[in-house]
Amino acid sequence: MDKNSVNQIKVWAAIIIFTVMGALMASGIVGTNSPKYDPMMVKVVGWMSMIFFGGGGLLMLYRKLQFRRQGRGLIMLTDDGLLINKDLIPWEVIDGFKPCKHGIILVLTNNTEELIAAAKGIKRMAMMLSYKKTGCVYSFPESELEGTIEDFIKQCWPYMKKNQPTP
Repeated sequence: MDKNSVNQIKVWAAIIIFTVMGALMASGIVGTNSPKYDPMMVKVVGWMSMIFFGGGGLLMLYRKLQFRRQGRGLIMLTDDGLLINKDLIPWEVIDGFKPCKHGIILVLTNNTEELIAAAKGIKRMAMMLSYKKTGCVYSFPESELEGTIEDFIKQCWPYMKKNQPTP
């Protein structure tokens, strides 16, 4: 079993554990008999856990199934650019990739401020926060790749080389 599969199993296990614990707390089976914690607060935390982890897990599963039905993954290389989820990043603006801790890969771009300015609403806020924290506006988990980051960069290199503007 490769590293990416192990990481995905860990994520799904955590989602299931937190959702089940939330359900047990919300139903009053766990935590409500403790004199240390207010029973109503335990139930509220349980509901929040179910909504956050259960809802997030369902959204992840829906997206994964949707992409599988379309015959693609979260990451897709096209002649026009790198498709991450539904965002197409043109090859002309991609300078490279940088592996980060916790299995995240950052997409280095040459016009970050323009990308942020073109975005709207919550996406713009997320891009600004990402730029402030990492220096990049696009990233994706390494677990979504078919192989290693090195293999991915080798696959991207011909597209980047062909589409980079000549000085």
